[in-house]
Amino acid sequence: MVQCITSHPTTRPLFAEARIPYYLCAILDLIDDSLSEPFEHLRLATLDAMCSLVKVPDTEVIDCILYSEIMPLCLQILQCGSVMSKPFAAFIVEKLLLNNDYFQHICHLPKRLFPVCHALGNVVALLAEAPSAQLLNHVIRCYHRFLDDERSHWTMRNPFPKALTDGTFDHCLREEQRARMLLQQLLDNVRGPPVPYPSRSLKQLREVVTTLVLIFFWRAVSSIRLTFRV
Repeated sequence: MVQCITSHPTTRPLFAEARIPYYLCAILDLIDDSLSEPFEHLRLATLDAMCSLVKVPDTEVIDCILYSEIMPLCLQILQCGSVMSKPFAAFIVEKLLLNNDYFQHICHLPKRLFPVCHALGNVVALLAEAPSAQLLNHVIRCYHRFLDDERSHWTMRNPFPKALTDGTFDHCLREEQRARMLLQQLLDNVRGPPVPYPSRSLKQLREVVTTLVLIFFWRAVSSIRLTFRV
């Protein structure tokens, strides 16, 4: 029923305006390999409904999602979720980044932007070990979107995933012409002159430093989690 509501142009904005997606986040927040198969199907159905919600992002939908946990949860699923759930999460992340209002919301503060870039970097590292053309397509489009803003542009390049530059995915993308073209544009940009960090106030620079410290902490925690999952 929820999937039907989020797919219909009349009921979709009403669904978002009622803030019902907030309640669905609780289903996405549980990532545990020991959970039963029916629960995993419920989580996939929830992700499918979210995909329908962001496919044509109305103003009401973006207003609902801006301060929700949907983006962080999708980034978590991309790194630690099941094989079937990751493409759904990647689609949601890509669609949100392609929306101008949400993209500017992410880029406005380093504490929103750095975690997104960090999570995508982790996904690239995972794809280097277990390639998926479908998932890699979404990730490349997300990185390509970062070229549209000087803040995300700088953050994306520092550091840029090595696996995207050394030919690791050449075989994976051999039949993905569009993805290869976008990746080449990324590489041309990354190999170009260094991008200066956008000028900021002292308060904003302090926030950047704080966020960098948090990123290093999250990176250490993510490494530990991935080690235990292996």
